[in-house]
Amino acid sequence: AASMGIVEGAAHKVAFECYYLMSFATEPMFTAANSLIPRDLKIAHSRAAKLCRLLLTSAVSIGLVLAGLSMIALRSSLFSPDPQVLHALAAISPALAVMLLASSVVYTVEGILVGIEDINYLTTVHCCNFGIMMAYSVVVKRFSLGMQGMWWGLAFYQCLRLVEHGIRFAVTRPFSPEDHRALEPLAALQ
Repeated sequence: AASMGIVEGAAHKVAFECYYLMSFATEPMFTAANSLIPRDLKIAHSRAAKLCRLLLTSAVSIGLVLAGLSMIALRSSLFSPDPQVLHALAAISPALAVMLLASSVVYTVEGILVGIEDINYLTTVHCCNFGIMMAYSVVVKRFSLGMQGMWWGLAFYQCLRLVEHGIRFAVTRPFSPEDHRALEPLAALQ
């Protein structure tokens, strides 16, 4: 971002700090998922499934609030009186809103996946995504996509993770009463 210029660097710094600050609101969802899902699985499979639905619904709600707040904050003079910086912030605010919404759900789903001990999947998908994002950063630089290209890439990354985890849930069906294959590692520990 610094190589793009002072205005872009200032906009990036503000947007990054907003994301970093607001993403802390999703941390309790991750922690609740990775600690309470194993507890509830020991009590009753249906209880864990109910908790999973509650956590995901809450994550979407938190994400919508954060996305809305970020759109308002980045489109106001809260962080800068400079018209050029405000213009740059307004341009990347939709990408930040998408990131916050998607990441709030992603972090919760990852907490659930940690809770059901699906660590090999998470390790593999994160390593693959690292390669994808490295390639995307080369594309941003090569084709001069600028600040918007960079931030939409970050939003794409969160959405990619959301899709990947959604597919993982659809394939493994960890909370389906008929299919407990994804929970076998946890059951072996009991």
